[in-house]
Amino acid sequence: LPFPFRFYGEPLATVMVSMHGYLDIAGIGGDWYNLPIPYEDGSIDAHSVIAPWWDQLDVTATSKIHYQVFGVAPERSITFEWRDVVTYKDTAAFSFQVTLYERNEQMTFAYGPDRPGGNPSSSIGVLHLDTEGAPALRCNLVCMSGSFPSGEAIDVVPSADLVVSRIETDALAYGALPFRMRALVSNKGASPAS
Repeated sequence: LPFPFRFYGEPLATVMVSMHGYLDIAGIGGDWYNLPIPYEDGSIDAHSVIAPWWDQLDVTATSKIHYQVFGVAPERSITFEWRDVVTYKDTAAFSFQVTLYERNEQMTFAYGPDRPGGNPSSSIGVLHLDTEGAPALRCNLVCMSGSFPSGEAIDVVPSADLVVSRIETDALAYGALPFRMRALVSNKGASPAS
C-alpha cells in the first residue's frame, strides 16, 4: 500500500488482491468459498478481508484486476477494481471496486451498472479474524444477482471501538438493592462514538 491503512486499529502496509473479489488482510489468500460476515463458527483458519463481492469468480480475456492511487498525502486513496469479471460457470461480466482512504478507516464499495450472472452467493462486507466485522448488505451470505447494488456506492466505516478501562462500584452492594457504578469508557476506534 502507498500509505498505512488502519484496519481495526492496526496499520496495514500490504494487502493481497484476490481474484475472488476481496482484499486479503491476514495472508490466507485464494479462498473462493465465501464465509458469512461476521463468521462465528471458528472451524477454519481466521480470515481478515475487505470484501466488496466475495464469491467464486473467474477472469476472462477482457477482465482486468488492477489498482490506482489518487491524491497527495495526507489525503490519498487507493482504489482496487475487478473489471469485467464473471461468476463461476457464467459469462455475464460485471465490475466493482473498493477504495481505501489514508485519513481514516473508511472504505467505499462501488458497483458498475451490470449485475453478475448465474446464481452467485456472495459475501459483502468487512471481516476481522472471523468474529469481528460487519456485512455491507443485509443479504449476507446469500447475496444473489438481484442484491448487486448496480451503479451504487456503499461507505463502510468500522464502528467505534469502545473500551471499558475501569469500573468503580460502591464498597458494599446488597442483593436486590440499587448501587452506584461508574465506568470509564474510551473510544479506541476511528469513528466517533454516539
